[in-house]
Amino acid sequence: MHTLLTLLYKYKIILALFGVLCIGILVGMLTMRIAFKEQDNMLSAIIHSTSEGRYTNPILDCELFQNDEYSSFKKLEYKINQAIKQQKDKGNAELISVYFRDMNTGAWVGINEKQPFSPASLLKVPIMMAYFKLSEKDPSILTRELTFIQENYADLGITQNILPTHSLQTNNKYTVNDLLSRMIINSDNYAQFLLMDNLKISELDSVYLDLGINIPGVRNTEDFMSVKEYASFFRILYNSTYLTRERSEEALSLLSQVEYNKALKAGIPPTIEVAHKFGERSYPQEDGREIRQLHDCGIIYYPEKPYLLCVMTRGEDFESLSITIKDISHVVYQEVSSRNSPK
Repeated sequence: MHTLLTLLYKYKIILALFGVLCIGILVGMLTMRIAFKEQDNMLSAIIHSTSEGRYTNPILDCELFQNDEYSSFKKLEYKINQAIKQQKDKGNAELISVYFRDMNTGAWVGINEKQPFSPASLLKVPIMMAYFKLSEKDPSILTRELTFIQENYADLGITQNILPTHSLQTNNKYTVNDLLSRMIINSDNYAQFLLMDNLKISELDSVYLDLGINIPGVRNTEDFMSVKEYASFFRILYNSTYLTRERSEEALSLLSQVEYNKALKAGIPPTIEVAHKFGERSYPQEDGREIRQLHDCGIIYYPEKPYLLCVMTRGEDFESLSITIKDISHVVYQEVSSRNSPK
């Protein structure tokens, strides 16, 4: 009798444990179902929230494809390499780096993409981003007035070879908003200097640190940024992952109005919108030669298939370098167009 009671007691314990296990499984399944349902609802909300952006697409804030060069882009890579070879054979450029990224999938192609260059005026973009970041907490910063005194910048010794159509006038007052427009659209160096004088170094450095990009000049005062590194600024603006959606749209809107229409823009039809920034640098070598660098980087808003293209070049003639970038831009546009045209 005692043995029978012992067995029944053991069976009760086993049944109780089995019951607890079943309840646990049911609760887990229900929790997962609720979680997936909430995730689906959240994803739907994200998709819905991105429908009105003209220049941005925050839903693509991911890096699932950043290290992949898909086989479908091997043809593009081959064509870019052919274009690079042709430009070098013509003597138009000594050094060329290219970075292409499909903004819908994240797939990318890089040729010599880790080669450092001097970004020059390309660095006006992070200055703009620093001010827009500050304006998210204090919008009044954009309407603050600053006085330009040309004599303050007479000894900087930085020559601007591609001149803006409009420049600042000494002793005039300008709002930060106006200066940002002039710095980006006209690539006005004086606007850049005045904005920099009224920006803390830590406020600008935080843009680089937050984005995981090396601070300019820390490694080398001349060549210190690669085409792939610089492309990150445009990718992050497009994804609205650093600035708010509103400020990212403002930034890319300014970049879509850049005056410079050679290089990148010259290689595609004028009906295609481009948000881009160019940079140029000229400096003497020990052998007496004058070395020039010309770069152009931006988002080409091909209908429903936007892509990012950055080209950095080094050579002896700005015009030849602009032709080099133009031809590479044209090759890329033709390949994207042929891939997405109706069959």
